[in-house]
Amino acid sequence: MSIINRVPKGWLGTLDAKTLGATPKETVPNLQPVQDITANYLADIPLEAATAIASFGSGSIGTVINTVTVPAGELWYVYGVAGSVIIGATGGAKYGFDLVVDTNTGVGAHFLTSSVVFAAAKVQFESNQRGITWNPPLLFGSGTSFGLWQNELWAAAYVCTTSILHRRVTV
Repeated sequence: MSIINRVPKGWLGTLDAKTLGATPKETVPNLQPVQDITANYLADIPLEAATAIASFGSGSIGTVINTVTVPAGELWYVYGVAGSVIIGATGGAKYGFDLVVDTNTGVGAHFLTSSVVFAAAKVQFESNQRGITWNPPLLFGSGTSFGLWQNELWAAAYVCTTSILHRRVTV
C-alpha cells in the first residue's frame, strides 16, 4: 500500500519508519517524557503575604479599590486571594463587593468570587469576606492587580483589606 493511502499507526508509522518498534536516536530528545518540577523549585522560595488595607468613606459603583499589584520584574505564583470589608458605621445604603484580578492586558477586571451584598440596615463593625485558592498556584506577571470591585453604592465608612498569598520570582 502506498504511503498516501495507508492509515498511520502511531508516530513512527506516520514517518513510514521501518525500525522494528525502536525509536530512532535522532528523535529521542523530542519524545522524552517531562515532569513539571515547578513545585520542587518553589519549595525553596519563601511564602509571602501581600496586603493592602485602606479606609473609604464612600465610592462609586464599578470602581476597583484597594489593589495589590505585582511589581515590575517579578512573577508571582499565587496560592490564594482574599478580600474583606468591615463597616465602620451603622445604617446607610446597602453595599456590595467582588474580589477581582486585572491582568493588565486591556481586557479589564475578571471576577474571582461571587458578589457580597450587605443590606441597608447594617450594624457597626459587621464584616464579610471572600476568598479563592488555587492548587497548583497560578502564575501572574508584573502589572497584574488584585483588589475589590464595588458593585453597590458605598455611603458609609468602610475598612477594606486585600491579601495575596504568593511566592515571588524575580525575572
